[in-house]
Amino acid sequence: MADEFGEIKFSGTLRPSQVASSSVIKKDLEGGSRELLIVAPPGSGKTVLGLYVWSDIVRKPTLVLSPNSAIQAQWIERAKELFHLDGRESDIGTDPKSPGILTSLTYQSVTLPKRGGENLDESALQMWISKLMTPSDSGTIEADDIESAMAWIDDLEQKNPEHYAETMGQYRKKVRDSLADHGNALWVLHESARENLMNLADVGVGLIILDECHHLMDHWGKVLIEAREFLGNPIILGLLALVAMVLVLGWLVMRQKDEEEIDAEEMLETYDVQEVEAEGGLPGMDQHNPPPQPKYLTVDERMKRKCRSN
Repeated sequence: MADEFGEIKFSGTLRPSQVASSSVIKKDLEGGSRELLIVAPPGSGKTVLGLYVWSDIVRKPTLVLSPNSAIQAQWIERAKELFHLDGRESDIGTDPKSPGILTSLTYQSVTLPKRGGENLDESALQMWISKLMTPSDSGTIEADDIESAMAWIDDLEQKNPEHYAETMGQYRKKVRDSLADHGNALWVLHESARENLMNLADVGVGLIILDECHHLMDHWGKVLIEAREFLGNPIILGLLALVAMVLVLGWLVMRQKDEEEIDAEEMLETYDVQEVEAEGGLPGMDQHNPPPQPKYLTVDERMKRKCRSN
């Protein structure tokens, strides 16, 4: 299917900025690059540019991933409106069970994690048990051995099932994150997500377009690293709005801890502080006693004061 694009091509006229971007993309691909990123303002035609890379440059089955179903559908609509598809309309769509030369899906469809399962629950339970048997910073432990830890957990499940379910869910998430961080991200996927990836692998995806790729900073990003390898390491084209780029950079800067935060964390560890309470809002501004309210003089009082001064 990769060599059967026939007369598929863009039927419109690219904007000057799109022509410039496509020239850079061609040059990078010819130089061996396989990871590309386009940063442009909203409304600058990133979708058309991505489709142009699919139809006129790479010309291989392509997977487009978007953060929601509305954007997912827009890719197919634009392809049908602005591109000559050479009678291959049925080979483009949004059905993960029947991918073709252009398949538009959501990030969730190929990264959805398991919600439970015996293996995942067993690993989560083992992590919980280990936590109960690990001494805290103050040296106390909740359980001396596995049996007492299991008894503690069973008792919690009986007496407070809501808290048990919430805590178990937290440990399931920790297991998923741990697997993703250590190269087993696909194992934690829901069966439907794994099936979707297998269907895409059968098609022979040569290009993955990541729309609004600033979303790929957590679970989605970890899974897609391995999903790309599973699909044979196709070319990656990331699309990012300029506004989103500014927000991402701001987030990266703001998440860096300053000296006061680092000192505070060291104090917490040194003095085993369990809880910190702050009164008011900004220290030095809101945490003080307000000055007395000014006294407003009546007309008679002002006249008497004026007389005394004379």
